[in-house]
Amino acid sequence: MDDLFLLSEAQMRRIEPFFPLSHGIPRVDDRRVISGIVFVIKNGLRWRDAPVAYGPHKTIYNRFIRWSRMGIFNRIFAELAGQAGEPAYYGRFGFKKETSVAAPYPLSVAYREGWQSVTLQEVLSPLRGAVSVPQPWCHPELWSD
Repeated sequence: MDDLFLLSEAQMRRIEPFFPLSHGIPRVDDRRVISGIVFVIKNGLRWRDAPVAYGPHKTIYNRFIRWSRMGIFNRIFAELAGQAGEPAYYGRFGFKKETSVAAPYPLSVAYREGWQSVTLQEVLSPLRGAVSVPQPWCHPELWSD
């Protein structure tokens, strides 16, 4: 399959320091499994619909669940977001530090310093009105520390 997504060696080097140590039996190919996780999520697939090239769908699912519960993906995303660059970089694209919009739910400490798009090349009028958030996202336990 030519349309398979595979993390590059450079991408793997950036995230490998966050992988947990393997205990006992070595893990199957991390690059293949994590690429499979990204592919499934990116394409909105069910786990069992993952292409066979990524390995057994149960392996992909189990790795996602296990590492999610351990906070591995959260640490990877937080580190990659922190490495993304300086605030001046984002300012060039119409982003500014969040100060004026109150979230409709309590934000955890990790998200309070987030960035918000203010304008896209000066062509959009400012947004007005209430923020609409899907009801399942409004549970405070999802956003508390």
